[in-house]
Amino acid sequence: MTKLVDNTLCKACEPGSYCATAGLAAPTGQCDAGYYCAEGSTSAQAAQCVAQNYCPQGSPNMERCPIGFYNALAAQGKCLECEAGYNCFDGLKADCPKGYYCP
Repeated sequence: MTKLVDNTLCKACEPGSYCATAGLAAPTGQCDAGYYCAEGSTSAQAAQCVAQNYCPQGSPNMERCPIGFYNALAAQGKCLECEAGYNCFDGLKADCPKGYYCP
């Protein structure tokens, strides 16, 4: 077995994946849903997604919930669809204002 003398020959674990131990030939796996992993992460739960965002499995970063969806909780892998009577924008859910309706 050859010992690596220069660590610059090693590759950082790719964004969205993690490398949990030394001596790996490939990443350990993808980040868990609800979490994201930047380059060089060592845990499947490296960084938790915050409310208003979502992180599917293997996410390299958080994504804001799209218009029509919301997320009030942290560590979620998907956003929830907005219900009738509510307005969902920027990951938040709010009542439709007086004088308006939201189908």
